[in-house]
Amino acid sequence: MFNYSFVAVSSNSKTGGIAVTSTSSGSCPSACPFIKKIIADAVKVTLNGCYADYSYTAIQWKKLDVAGIDYSKLLSNIRHLDKYAKLRLNVFGDLQHTEQVIDIDLFNQLIDVVVKRQLQTILYSHHDLSIESNLIAFQSAFKRGLHVNASCESIEQAKTALDNGINAVVVLPTGSIEKTLKIDNVRVVRCPNEYNKKIQCINCMLCAKDRTQNRVIIGFTAHGTGKTKVSNTVIESNRKYQSKL
Repeated sequence: MFNYSFVAVSSNSKTGGIAVTSTSSGSCPSACPFIKKIIADAVKVTLNGCYADYSYTAIQWKKLDVAGIDYSKLLSNIRHLDKYAKLRLNVFGDLQHTEQVIDIDLFNQLIDVVVKRQLQTILYSHHDLSIESNLIAFQSAFKRGLHVNASCESIEQAKTALDNGINAVVVLPTGSIEKTLKIDNVRVVRCPNEYNKKIQCINCMLCAKDRTQNRVIIGFTAHGTGKTKVSNTVIESNRKYQSKL
């Protein structure tokens, strides 16, 4: 059972005033290395760097774990957005799943609404693409116009996503300053909001576009309270390209 939130006009400084949603923490797949580890029925919780597990966002996420709107209400809210509106799905949280397998029926319901309303939609997911049904779900969504971004920790992961016809974003270690990086046959473009706060999702939407043909990966520098843990994970995952990142 998952809970959802919907905000028609966000006040988030990164997204700007677009519609945004979030999903309760149980939606996050174990494939995400930044997910918190809960041991012995929450007697011990180890945080691994996810920005949503710290400060104000953590408070909001904990509230959403307890109460929120249901899926039908979420879809209804999205359905009532203006045609061609801009939407960021899952500011925190991920897609519904059962034992790491994406719920295809629920995902298709979401795609149907997005496609029918022709919404410009940003969606990132850490779901494991080595699970065939997950990959097929993303490929199907992509063909229909919902350009899913596979959330990656390494350039190799991102290249594999592109090879499979899926957009990719990658976390960069702290200290990364280059706006663009050419690595093998891909180009990593840093999120422009990191160096120009006037550029927000609302006036960018690069993450909503099909970048597979140009082989462009969007890079997000590790940020937030847990950025050191995140950065260390990324460095370890990118030893082959350490000098370039």
